[in-house]
Amino acid sequence: MPDHALVVGCDAYPNAPGADLRGAVADAVAVRDWLTGPGGVPAEHVTCLLSPSAAGLQPGDGVATGPATFAEFGYAIDRLLQLRAGPSDRLFVYFAGHGMRTDPVNPVVAHDALLLRDFDRRLPQLGCVGVQDLVSRLEQTGFGAVVVILDACRDFPFRWSVTLGGIGFNGPATSGPPARIFLLQATLPGRTAHAGDVGGVIRGDFTVAVLDALAGAGAAKRFDDTAARPYIVDWTGLTAYVEAAVPEQGPRPRGDGNLVLATFPDGAFDPVKLTVEVGPDAVRADPALRVRVSYDDPGRAEDVPLIGNGPAPVHLDVPPRRHRVVARLGEQWNRRAVDVYTDTTVTLSVDGPGPSTQRTYTPEVSRREVTGPEGLVTLVASDPLAPIELRTLSGRVVASGVGELPAEVPAGQYTAAALDHAAREHLEAVEVLPFVATDMAMRLPDPAYVAVEHARRHAGTDPRRAVVCIAGGSDPDLVLDAPPPWLTVPLAGHPVTVPLAPGVIAVLSLLDAPVSVTLYDIAALDDERALLALDRAQRLYAAGRRTPAARVFARAGVVAQPAPVFRAFGEALGGAAGEALGHGLAARVDPADRGFLLPAAPWAVFLDRPERGGG
Repeated sequence: MPDHALVVGCDAYPNAPGADLRGAVADAVAVRDWLTGPGGVPAEHVTCLLSPSAAGLQPGDGVATGPATFAEFGYAIDRLLQLRAGPSDRLFVYFAGHGMRTDPVNPVVAHDALLLRDFDRRLPQLGCVGVQDLVSRLEQTGFGAVVVILDACRDFPFRWSVTLGGIGFNGPATSGPPARIFLLQATLPGRTAHAGDVGGVIRGDFTVAVLDALAGAGAAKRFDDTAARPYIVDWTGLTAYVEAAVPEQGPRPRGDGNLVLATFPDGAFDPVKLTVEVGPDAVRADPALRVRVSYDDPGRAEDVPLIGNGPAPVHLDVPPRRHRVVARLGEQWNRRAVDVYTDTTVTLSVDGPGPSTQRTYTPEVSRREVTGPEGLVTLVASDPLAPIELRTLSGRVVASGVGELPAEVPAGQYTAAALDHAAREHLEAVEVLPFVATDMAMRLPDPAYVAVEHARRHAGTDPRRAVVCIAGGSDPDLVLDAPPPWLTVPLAGHPVTVPLAPGVIAVLSLLDAPVSVTLYDIAALDDERALLALDRAQRLYAAGRRTPAARVFARAGVVAQPAPVFRAFGEALGGAAGEALGHGLAARVDPADRGFLLPAAPWAVFLDRPERGGG
């Protein structure tokens, strides 16, 4: 089945005087044009709901399939749920319009809502779609991957909180695995989305950045010399580009792995400027300095060199891709590989016979001779629990590890990727040479272990008891002797329902938005390595990074060795800890309850869930 899409743009809010927009329909039409053009989605498989305002773009005939009302939106979601999609099919969902959070007083327990044309300030819940309810339903569609992009504010426009309803019938749960969800929202909670004039039309800054990324702008793309269309835009590249393009809004992605979104032929992009700076000053000023930049060309048997002469800086126009840069003055020289997709400056220290240590940039790289023709590379992260991958330029993972990664690979160009505590990816170019061992030290942000510190207070707690901690709040910890499968904790006037079991500490953190939960075995509190690994794996899982999360679990012995310190953790999730990484409690939640799940929580945590009589 070909891909499908649902595109919504709402400028008109007749029941909310003064709330009309001017750019949402224009953004939605631009997204629709990309989907039905470069995106490859058949026009008949695109549902486009548009409600223009008098001051905004008026779409031409045949563009809209209906108005952007709550009813039409619900009908569209119902149709998607009835499609017989398969694991190779993709669904794109895009919304532009007003958005809000549901609780202005207690933002950590607020939900996100999208406002449709029939939104009414007097009865706001009637025209709202809850983002978590939407995502939960899209997981049940049967598509292999669902890309959800929301250009809407996440602020608090009302004095009092709002309780959201659901979208249509709950329906039965699907028999197969839930769809992989790739979610990108325009702002952080509490912030607003901005717009500006683009060619005489008001457009959202966020959506403009998304479409620029899909068009291959800057570092949104990567070059794969093994592909027929070697320029690739994937989910990682798109989200990193958008985060950098609108930093004041703070867009944050969540996605289960990676996904290719667009490809381009060689020659599709103009050259960019590479500036090579050299140190020390005596070398920099010497006109005898030579700079050689080379790159692989799929159409040629040998690499393509570009030569520049000193003094530095040396400027060269290069095609956007991976380049090798060599700076030489007599017997002194240095080299490094660098990804150049925008105008870039690289600095080399030419003060010895080759790159014993490249001290002038992060990460530090050192090389030493070895006897075999296979190249050796060792990647070491400053964070010992950071998942690390060594990838080919096509994105194929050839080796993986946690904290440190030694690998023996054929000589060539690779990319080192490390995930920090917030599940953000850090990429570095790696050139592996024959008869050379390359050691690279990657510096990552220092991790924060607020929830772990909260849990440690209960070291020595009776393992027959269950403990709930609330980090960042004034409520006292709850310690129970015989808990039910679910425990409801009053939090800022809201019932938050968490899984609970003897021997498990559940830490609810109010420092995040929305509230998040992490689970720890009481028996693991004295095991530093196990405790931090449990925390890190759950954070990666919450960000959609399931495979790296499983690697961290394995590193701590959770999967490979079901130690007693992890037994209660697995029992709390209804199975072995390794199985929980593949499914978790959320996958087994009744469809009627899915709309109450907190977004991005790794396990089944509910907000304002009606009493279900035993969970």
